[in-house]
Amino acid sequence: MTVSLDLDRLLRLRLVVARIGEMDLARWWNCKGVLGQLGAQAYRRGLPTTHPFAQARVAFAVARARCTALFDPPASMTLWSLSPELEDPFDEHWQAWLDQPDSWAPVFEQLAACDPPTCWRP
Repeated sequence: MTVSLDLDRLLRLRLVVARIGEMDLARWWNCKGVLGQLGAQAYRRGLPTTHPFAQARVAFAVARARCTALFDPPASMTLWSLSPELEDPFDEHWQAWLDQPDSWAPVFEQLAACDPPTCWRP
């Protein structure tokens, strides 16, 4: 079976949901501002070009762990745990995104600018 998947769209979706779920916004998982301005400042020191993608990896791992802890029935999928036919191409495409940091900069800037009063009201 061949699966057609817009990997860029999946990355954007995961980024937005990961940011909204952080403790300074919706409080779904236990990380605070990893994809926000504080995270950008902290990660930029060691990873000047690729820090947004490092931030994303951390936020995704936290979201995946939280979702697995709350919802993990057999043969199920979540945004953070897709089938290998979907997850493998996503992981394989990561390097292509790392090679295009300028094209993804506006997305990460919008995420970093998302603060509680303007981005999320529980």
